[in-house]
Amino acid sequence: MGKKKSVPVFPLDEFERVENIIFLDEPVLTHLKRKNTDYFLYLVDTKIEEQLDVYLLFQVSEENIYNYLTSQLSLKNLILGNTNFIYLLEQDFNGIVNSYSVVTPLSLSSEYLPLDDSFLSYEPTEESHYHTLLNSTSYVKKLRQDAFYVKFSSENSKYAETIGLNELSNDLLQNLSKSFKGFLKADFRHSLENYQTDNKKLRFIYNKLEGDLDLRMVYLKCASFEIGLANDKIMKTSIKDKRIRTWAEEVGLKFKDVVLSNDFSENRLNKIIDTYTEEERNKIFRPLFDITENQNFSIAVKDSLEDSYRRISIRDKGVIDKIIPKKIENEVVDEDYEIIQVTSVVNKNKRNKTIPLEGNLFSSSDITQYHLKIEDFSKYGYPIREDIDISLDIMVQKKHLVISTNYEGEHFQVIEPTMKINEGIKKVTAKISEFYLSVE
Repeated sequence: MGKKKSVPVFPLDEFERVENIIFLDEPVLTHLKRKNTDYFLYLVDTKIEEQLDVYLLFQVSEENIYNYLTSQLSLKNLILGNTNFIYLLEQDFNGIVNSYSVVTPLSLSSEYLPLDDSFLSYEPTEESHYHTLLNSTSYVKKLRQDAFYVKFSSENSKYAETIGLNELSNDLLQNLSKSFKGFLKADFRHSLENYQTDNKKLRFIYNKLEGDLDLRMVYLKCASFEIGLANDKIMKTSIKDKRIRTWAEEVGLKFKDVVLSNDFSENRLNKIIDTYTEEERNKIFRPLFDITENQNFSIAVKDSLEDSYRRISIRDKGVIDKIIPKKIENEVVDEDYEIIQVTSVVNKNKRNKTIPLEGNLFSSSDITQYHLKIEDFSKYGYPIREDIDISLDIMVQKKHLVISTNYEGEHFQVIEPTMKINEGIKKVTAKISEFYLSVE
């Protein structure tokens, strides 16, 4: 009668071997994969008399594999920091697992744990599975060295600081992105307008650079939502002009220092107001203030992964009004209206009277403002692909309606003899749209 064949009690043969990481006469640490999940199989003991090898089998993330292979994480901490159960396997010398148990990392016997200094210096060959991994993620590693971190939290205890998907995309990340985009354009103009005085050339350079100026996401954590953002200096080496390249390499951290800050001292506030136009400040700071003034959320920032978060909170609301002066709300202009300048004279024995200024000794220099938005461009059939808010100055001069504004360093003016607001706004919208499309 033949010898009874051993039947495995654990399906280790269902795990695919990726690569032996440590090999000393036999595999000591092996990377396995099962159903797109990564595992490490670690030899911790050999029982000669019983002809058994004892292994730990535990799940690992790609990030931790990278950290371990680049000596950022020891094998001991990789095991103890595991959030999943660990399988303790006994495998006979014929490769059959005939006994196993499930343990937690903290319940492991110390004899099964590697040394505190169990770091690995790994140099993969070109044939190694990790060659591509280490070369691609080294790019991310370089970015993380200069990253800053932003954290969004819910102020509603009902959700335990978690953020809803719509809230995250519509109220938080979108506003952060708008603020950064507004800062890029404004600071490019401010930093380089004296270096390159031709506005058309300056716009051409910016449009060519814009795609590579975006911050790269290099870290992500949920519950409260945390994101690491880095300025991609590596890709900026293709910029030949040293002055422009230096600006491009520094603009990400400058955005963090200038915009994502609690420091609005008088000197700093005056510098912001002197540096950026009202239109630019509106695009940069309004999206941020929409977050900080929303009682449902909070936003915090830190300079590196090891630092503590500092919440962005504008305690003095007068700061907001100084950075973004309160605008005059647009009145509904569905019909053709005419501007008639009037003033009031007061007789202490009679009621106030309102009389036309035309042909009178009285005069007025009042300017009315209208905020031209993307809806106005759509209304008049002009395609604009970005959120826009342009302040128009509307006034009367010598029986003519004068509408003027500055946009992207260009001055626009329309003189409307009919005194009809709609006609004037339509004409200035057409001019701005033509300019917008030309620089696109």
